Amino acid sequence: MTTLMSKTGRSIKPVRQRRPAGITLMFFVFLLWTVLGWLRLMRVVTGRSLILSILPPGFYWYLFFSGLVWGVIGLPILWGLLRGAAWMYKIFYFAALFYPLHYWFERLFLWQDPNAQKNWPFMFVLTFLWLSFAFWVRRSARVRRFFIQNQSEGP
Repeated sequence: MTTLMSKTGRSIKPVRQRRPAGITLMFFVFLLWTVLGWLRLMRVVTGRSLILSILPPGFYWYLFFSGLVWGVIGLPILWGLLRGAAWMYKIFYFAALFYPLHYWFERLFLWQDPNAQKNWPFMFVLTFLWLSFAFWVRRSARVRRFFIQNQSEGP
């Protein structure tokens, strides 16, 4: 936070640093992933009988808990990015890796749809671009100042 001084030498209200554009973009990506997690959970709950008639019960519970985890983990990440919480800066890489790792786990080990295998180069490039972007944002001096500023301000 920067304090402005008037011509008379008095301090004026502190000016809060704007959220970096990279953090804002990351916020919207995590918002999308969080909403998708809650939608997955909702769809699994509403389509329980269909899922259990097609797949073994273990898959139902996997889908249920993965949607729940995606939604629940997304909430503190969103809060941390929105508020510039210092702890978010510390877990930044974990947060950026969680969703792509989960996606690739499902794609490689759970869903063996031959039609879905046609777009793997696109998804690989998209994953690489996401991780590169996250690494770049985390290493940015402006992002570091944003999180440090909010740490020194307190609640």
